[in-house]
Amino acid sequence: MEQSELTQIINKNVSMINLPCIGIKKLLTPFVLIHDKIAIFEAGTTNTAELLLEGLEQLGISPKDVDYLIVSHIHLDHAGGAGYLAQKMPQAKVMVHEKGARHLIDPSRLIAATKKVFGSKDVIKEHYGDIIPIPEEQVIALGDGDKIDLGNGRQTKIIHTPGHAPHHLCLYDPLTNGIFSGEALGILVKDLNMYSPSTPMPDFNLSQSIDSILRLLAYDIQIIYLSHAGYTRQVQDTIYKIIGQLICWEKIIKDSPEKEAAENLKAYVLQKEWPQWNTTALAKEHNLEDNIKWLTWRIGAVLAPGIKNSCKKS
Repeated sequence: MEQSELTQIINKNVSMINLPCIGIKKLLTPFVLIHDKIAIFEAGTTNTAELLLEGLEQLGISPKDVDYLIVSHIHLDHAGGAGYLAQKMPQAKVMVHEKGARHLIDPSRLIAATKKVFGSKDVIKEHYGDIIPIPEEQVIALGDGDKIDLGNGRQTKIIHTPGHAPHHLCLYDPLTNGIFSGEALGILVKDLNMYSPSTPMPDFNLSQSIDSILRLLAYDIQIIYLSHAGYTRQVQDTIYKIIGQLICWEKIIKDSPEKEAAENLKAYVLQKEWPQWNTTALAKEHNLEDNIKWLTWRIGAVLAPGIKNSCKKS
């Protein structure tokens, strides 16, 4: 990839690296926080780890210069490559919410949970690569309100944001008035210019998710850094969209017969959710059928079951 395709400088303090994820180009964007100390927010997968290192090189950063590798949560698209990267940057501390730390040290239960979604260990290896344990002494467990000191007065703050996962965290950066949102604010499919909540089995909790999003309103946010994938300065609009989608999706699932719920949600998302266009038609027009195939699979296999499960909890 050329530099313009792989990396982007957002501002003098934050850059991003565009990585593929589950076969879709530029679906994951680890962010590089540049100051006296250097932090990377999100590891990506083992399969994309070398591409991330290439991105660092394009930004003029050596792996040995990295002080912190922070993951928003331990799902394999965000943290699957952390073990590989930890070997390449042994001086760096791998930082994760305290509820997820043990799964980076011993990822066996994480692999088993992911297998339940994909149904095959071979598929996990194809999409994510080998999951490498991280030495316990290299892992730092974070709690709500903890600070990460990047030097010269730049202290980022951990915000525990359960919902997408019980161990999910966001990172607030006062220097750029930015929130590194992980998957708390869903995903942005840039090629289709659409947002989608992230509601995966088995731990998604809708009420917690909305409460966590509302917590973010207490902060002076001027830019959202979305791990899937990119950034936006439309802060209030994005927050309101995601909350509205979550409420509508829950309503569709609750009102549908169980066997029809996933199909009804697919039809709503692909044909009605964004009234200014038909998402499916737009994808065909721009040769983005692969995005639609992925989105359709995601709704049926991941999102609808997650909302169903959350409804049963409430």
